[in-house]
Amino acid sequence: MRRNKKIMFLTALLVAAVCLSCFVLVGCAEDKPADELTFASALKSTSEKDVIGINTALKTTFAFYDNTGAPMRISNTFSLYRATDGERTFLEGKISTNEFKLSSALNLAVMTFVAAFGYSDIAEFFNGKKSLILQAGLTEDVINARADVVGEDENADFVYDFNDTDEQGNKTQVPMNVFFGASTSDVNKFIDDIDSDQLSAMDYIEEAVKPLFIPEDPASLINALSNAYSEKDDGYRYRFTYESGKLVQSITDFAGDFIAENLEKGNFDQESLPVRVYNEYLETIKSLFTVGDLTVNASADRNGLLKSTDTVFSVDFSVRDEVIKDAFVKLGLATAEEVQEVLTAFHAFVRAPGGADGLTEFKLMFELSESYVYDVSLDESDPIFASVDTVVPQRTVLKYEQVNENDYYEWNLYGGDFGKKE
Repeated sequence: MRRNKKIMFLTALLVAAVCLSCFVLVGCAEDKPADELTFASALKSTSEKDVIGINTALKTTFAFYDNTGAPMRISNTFSLYRATDGERTFLEGKISTNEFKLSSALNLAVMTFVAAFGYSDIAEFFNGKKSLILQAGLTEDVINARADVVGEDENADFVYDFNDTDEQGNKTQVPMNVFFGASTSDVNKFIDDIDSDQLSAMDYIEEAVKPLFIPEDPASLINALSNAYSEKDDGYRYRFTYESGKLVQSITDFAGDFIAENLEKGNFDQESLPVRVYNEYLETIKSLFTVGDLTVNASADRNGLLKSTDTVFSVDFSVRDEVIKDAFVKLGLATAEEVQEVLTAFHAFVRAPGGADGLTEFKLMFELSESYVYDVSLDESDPIFASVDTVVPQRTVLKYEQVNENDYYEWNLYGGDFGKKE
């Protein structure tokens, strides 16, 4: 009897194990990644996520030349975290200087100009000792933003010491909360009053958490790697190049649409400066720039969501003094003598490689890296999400109001350190 019970127990255990194995196998089968996945599909799935965070690091390098033709460089890093939990959107940015290499003469001129404002923070920002911190919170009802300048080991409190003069005429500094808010209805009213179809059609809250520098038609991109699932990477990998000509054309089309829209609405006429520049100098302006192809490397996880995107491209600029002089004179903006006077002063600091006369050249380089997270949780009690009706002592509320009944609208300030009305 004991032997039969033992056999029955072992049999039941074996059946349970088999059932459990089947359950696990079925579960794994359902979780099996697709054999192939295009970048466009991964981008679409990622863009449709209601809960997502994107860590962005953008490095820009501006390379140009002093009056002897020796190289100079200004390099900055923009770190930006963008996140949404479906109801709230949060942005936090940090701007820092990595390199500020100028000629002695130009550095002296810049620092003298900066000192005239009386803010040592500006010089410390250029020297990489301080960074600018920006935060914003967006909901369907409100847009809040705050800013601060901090040193390496300092935490942002969003209070900044502004220069002022006391009653005795002595220079002093006044700490003020740099925290502003406005209702989305007021912002939308302001955008409507601008009368721009391009701005009105933009859902700025939704667009706030989207991948950057991705071409408009990702489906047309050709992946230099395989779209197949990689067991080694437990996901998918992409590499493609977007031709610079297409990038330039998209910018040209945007400018053309802007001009056409404002001509149709009567904001511009054929003699308006933007229209004349577009009609008479568009091809000249395009010829001044050489845009490198935009190269993108990306990866997606086994679920078809983006893990990372890395983008690199550069812009070269070269212009002769004669081109600048001709444009300003023909557009009626200045005389040839006036333009030449400005150019002569400019070339005392900036020229082209080798110090060539009558020529200015520079190069802009962009390196963008983004990584994606999908477990975002935002604290709704954070003042950055407070409605305009909630009392936040540190915050100045901006309201877009009519000056008089049936009159134009303007922005007014209430409360906080900057408020002019109560």
